[in-house]
Amino acid sequence: MTENSERWLAGSPRCDIDNPALRERAFSLIHEEDDSRERALAVFRFIRDDFPFGLGLQHDKASDVLARGKGDCCITANLQAALLKVLGVPSRMRVTIVRGEALYALIPGWMHLGMPKEVGHCWPECQLDGKWIACEALLDPPLVRGMRRVGVIGADALPTLDWDGETDLILFGDYVIEDLGPFPHIDAGMAYIEEHGLAHRMSLPSVTMERLFGWAMYDLMDIHIRHLREG
Repeated sequence: MTENSERWLAGSPRCDIDNPALRERAFSLIHEEDDSRERALAVFRFIRDDFPFGLGLQHDKASDVLARGKGDCCITANLQAALLKVLGVPSRMRVTIVRGEALYALIPGWMHLGMPKEVGHCWPECQLDGKWIACEALLDPPLVRGMRRVGVIGADALPTLDWDGETDLILFGDYVIEDLGPFPHIDAGMAYIEEHGLAHRMSLPSVTMERLFGWAMYDLMDIHIRHLREG
């Protein structure tokens, strides 16, 4: 193992790859003989198909998100990256700033006027055969079908939720304003955001504010998301 690959396999406080429950779930997804691509695909399918989109606390550990059974962009990307690392697949977090309208389809219409113009967005990338590949599994198929059914997205939006393990899958790439770059784990990305004073621009709440008030807003948004999914 090279020093560079060790960097992309390393965990962090929030990417807690030594957590027993997280490790058990990771290995339950694969067969021992699976190669790196098969392992990456197994993790992708688990996140996409068995881990529905839903709002969660942005400062939670990957194991906390796994236990809760749902997540949004950055915390789900962190979980996916953590599972990949446990299985020996180098992974990293791509951190970006996107236009706030990227979230319009996922929130009630009355909240659109209060949406910030810019928000943070992350997706995971994994290294296969020496190539970095984006593997965003954020949105579950029932949710996307519901979004199309009620008309909040068109038939041509999000043309695929499938990933072949060879080409990039980025769901919100058209909304990216600024790419802050890849980071070996979520804590490195958050440290960069703090160092450069970007938290306000990315509409990221403080730990205290999120713990005190986050769930009230998230619960309202999750009701809307469940209605979309269930029709």
